[in-house]
Amino acid sequence: MSSMVIDLEKLLDTGMVNRFELRGSVLHLGLQTPTPPGLLYELTFSDVRPESGDPPWADPLPWGVVGFDAHLSSDLRWAFVLVCDEFLWEFQATWPTAAVSASSLPGSGGA
Repeated sequence: MSSMVIDLEKLLDTGMVNRFELRGSVLHLGLQTPTPPGLLYELTFSDVRPESGDPPWADPLPWGVVGFDAHLSSDLRWAFVLVCDEFLWEFQATWPTAAVSASSLPGSGGA
């Protein structure tokens, strides 16, 4: 898996969330995008503070992303809004780290 700088809003606006794991104050968000095909993105947000209630634990993955917004809030913290097919979830966190890898899904050309 290699690290990379990404356009977070563009990536999330076209992706499918295939992993959502909130452990303590760290959120691991896995995404698969239609272009380029066969790539999986892993975003790790630290110091997460939910703003709009509970994450949608009951909704089965993957989730289609309808929209995503990010803006600088204060003290180098960012406010994020993740809008999927059936829910909206707002949280604050530091800017995420990102890694990308090839998908191992059949027909994806990955390893």
